Amino acid sequence: MTLTFRQVRHFIATAESGRVSAAAAALNVTQSAVTASIKALEADLGHKLFDRHSNGVTLTVDGQQFLQRARAIEASVSDAMRGPHRWGTQVDGTVDVAVSYTVAGYFLPPLLSRFWRSFPGITVRLHEFQRDAIEQSLVKGSVDAAIMLVSNLHDRRSIHSRLLLRSPRRLWTCANHPLLRKDKVSRWPILPASRI
Repeated sequence: MTLTFRQVRHFIATAESGRVSAAAAALNVTQSAVTASIKALEADLGHKLFDRHSNGVTLTVDGQQFLQRARAIEASVSDAMRGPHRWGTQVDGTVDVAVSYTVAGYFLPPLLSRFWRSFPGITVRLHEFQRDAIEQSLVKGSVDAAIMLVSNLHDRRSIHSRLLLRSPRRLWTCANHPLLRKDKVSRWPILPASRI
């Protein structure tokens, strides 16, 4: 599979206009070129990106997800084409990041510290949610990214993830709990306990 920038442009124009003919006119190419480009893209990806109907086309769920990535590709290429004189400039802007309560309390401070050292011009707006709400926010696009535990994601197909950190499971107890006297604890003595 070889994704071309032409395919990305054809896909975005079609998604935004809702019609292959309008996309072709906007890009100053033939309608058959846009149609062939999109069909090749769908074949390479192995997913249908558009539902076709008499009034034009609408994005499928896979198409909506691919549109986000296609726009990121287009923005990256556009930025690269502005020339080397901009490559060394500081990056600035705002990014909305959803985090789970666990991540916010235990893992986020060192990650944010490292991020801000690398990108001092970026403002990070944090949104603390439960895992389900984080997944929904990502799929809807109401946040730019999330930092969360991914071992129990509900919808793995809709969310692209990258592992930042592996963390062993830990047992947290009060200071005088009987489980602390054991060298090794399996989950079976924990399950019947009403409180730990």
